[in-house]
Amino acid sequence: MVRNILREPAVRKAMGFSHFKLWDDIKKGEFPAPIKIGIRAVGWFEDEIAEHQERLRAERDKRLGVEAA
Repeated sequence: MVRNILREPAVRKAMGFSHFKLWDDIKKGEFPAPIKIGIRAVGWFEDEIAEHQERLRAERDKRLGVEAA
């Protein structure tokens, strides 16, 4: 199975995060950790970012009392 890897600018854009917010959430264990893809390069699996977004949506819906679609 081939999994797309996103670099930091794409992850920040998808999440609406600043550089600081992204790395702070990773440090706190609130966001998926990156994988090393080169000597000075990291990336994130696209499906892990999508799963994280889905968890956030589900948490929001639960908090608001919205039934899952």
